[in-house]
Amino acid sequence: MTDQIDNLVLEQLRLLRNEVKSQREEVRQGFRDVSMRLSSLELHQSANSLDNTRSSARLDELVTRKERLENRLKLTA
Repeated sequence: MTDQIDNLVLEQLRLLRNEVKSQREEVRQGFRDVSMRLSSLELHQSANSLDNTRSSARLDELVTRKERLENRLKLTA
């Protein structure tokens, strides 16, 4: 009788260990997925930031050129 109880307890412990192992792998895979998505977002954000910087620089150039033209044509007040 005691052997049967011991075997039943061992069997339950094995099932629990397998369940924990399975859940641990799911969590690891979840972290990998989140990490990949975060990396993708960071990449897109840095690209957008670079585009914004370029646009600002071009806008500054255009403003400077406009001011020079206005000064040449004496259009400023």
